[in-house]
Amino acid sequence: LCYELHEHRADLMRKTFARLGVSIADIQLRDAAVPDPALAGTMDAVLADVPCSGFGVIGKPDVRLRRTREEVQNLAALQGRILSAVSTAVRPGGALVYATCTISRAENEDVITAFLARNAAFSPDPRLAQLLPEALAPRAKEGMIQLFPHLDGTDGFFIARMVRA
Repeated sequence: LCYELHEHRADLMRKTFARLGVSIADIQLRDAAVPDPALAGTMDAVLADVPCSGFGVIGKPDVRLRRTREEVQNLAALQGRILSAVSTAVRPGGALVYATCTISRAENEDVITAFLARNAAFSPDPRLAQLLPEALAPRAKEGMIQLFPHLDGTDGFFIARMVRA
């Protein structure tokens, strides 16, 4: 089940899934920042791949020149709303994964810290390191890891994994 707010991005998802042979994805046009009461506590795992500043994307080096501090703050607020909304679908014992393609602390660690402070049912997943490639495992801290282009040979990405009590 995939939520996308914009039709053109939903079309991109459909094309990507078709290219990869993914046939089980149900893409819906809807706002992920609005909880769906019908899904409350029904999901084993939820991935919140949220809109972000893109500060980690190597192919867009000028993005840092175009984003304002206010835009980053607004994105972080939206990310927090999306994370809170989709978290309601996670069943007890289930996992909630938060991902961005940025290296911005405000959009990464700060969003997770604020979310955990507001949601006592969730805690960082100490098993994240076990789920990562061996070379990355030592860098996983408190259920989070930040990837960097110069260290990891990839775009800058952030991943946080939490579990619901």
